[in-house]
Amino acid sequence: MDPHTPPSKQVIGNRYRILSNEATGRLAVTYGAFDLFTGSTVEITSISKRRTKAIGTPYPLPRLRSDSAFCLKVVHPDILHAYDQFDDEDYIYLVSEYSGVRPISEFSPASARPEPMAFVTAMQKVVYAVEYYHSSQCPGCGIRPRHVRLSPAGEVAIDNFVACRLSLLSDAEEGTARMLMNSRDDAALTDIRLAGDVIALLLREIPKPSGKTSREDAAVKEALPALAQISERMIRGDYPTIQQVSTAMHGVEDSIRAALSRSVHAFPPRSKRRVLAAGEVLFREGDPANGEAFIIERGVLQISKGGPNGRDIHLDVSKVGDIVGEMALIDQQPRMATARALEPSTLVALTSSEFRTTMEKMDPVSRRLITVLATRLRLQAKEVARLKAMIGVSK
Repeated sequence: MDPHTPPSKQVIGNRYRILSNEATGRLAVTYGAFDLFTGSTVEITSISKRRTKAIGTPYPLPRLRSDSAFCLKVVHPDILHAYDQFDDEDYIYLVSEYSGVRPISEFSPASARPEPMAFVTAMQKVVYAVEYYHSSQCPGCGIRPRHVRLSPAGEVAIDNFVACRLSLLSDAEEGTARMLMNSRDDAALTDIRLAGDVIALLLREIPKPSGKTSREDAAVKEALPALAQISERMIRGDYPTIQQVSTAMHGVEDSIRAALSRSVHAFPPRSKRRVLAAGEVLFREGDPANGEAFIIERGVLQISKGGPNGRDIHLDVSKVGDIVGEMALIDQQPRMATARALEPSTLVALTSSEFRTTMEKMDPVSRRLITVLATRLRLQAKEVARLKAMIGVSK
């Protein structure tokens, strides 16, 4: 790796003050830094152009630039967001959120642990993150235990695509690294195996309940053999696609729900439903209103608007019980944002006729108030997107 450690307190890109050297690899160095614009701590990955231009490099410069552009567009609640990229004569710099939580590979006996259910959720999030990347035609993300963070409060954070890939290519032998970059099938299978390693580590680190066991802990304990089997099959390469892993994880989730007497379907079985795969779009910004809004029964949806240079501006993350697309029912205007599934999701459709029936039962003042609020929300969404674009953030 080229020696290029900026002195502490140096400002690069006229915006980021270097605080510390966090890690050094074959192609890049990671720094902790302070964003002078937003007042937040960030991570900066500094990538050597000379190394990416070298003959036989596993990560040629055009591919790196393409991946960085993709990374800047990904806004996901469980993935540390990359929100800025700039370069100088020698290096490309990619700026990402900073978690502040050590990776699960650095768990120690004294590490504070969240409840067992948080570990199961973290396993699902890793699988869904891989599935989301594959749905965007990006196998080879290389999520490993060093890239997954689980806080004592149970919050999950996964390093972004470029950070994970750079780390994997730095550690792999050159022949293996080139194979992973050039073969989509090999890259996809490697992703599944590496995610299996993450699940295996999380299974080993789940805290053993002490004292009286809660129903939730008991449900997790019942699910552990199935989770271990999924992990073992992933590591062996028995799953040809990440979608099959996702289906298996859904089965475990359903068994836990059944043990806790929670219905998988929160709405009547006859309700009209839409089922989305990870990465699938429900509707796009500018689409005509089609007389439907949606209640999320299962999964997570990202709501975003198009920003400058093709980057998405994040407006919201909608989860179970939330309604998406309701504005089009109120004012019949085109969709004001894009709704994309971040993980496998099931939605219950609410039709305009059902909504009108509800509205007709309201007094005129209430109906007028809802219409006014809808108009204001549209204007506020546009202003939020404009302001975020100005300061270079999308989350």
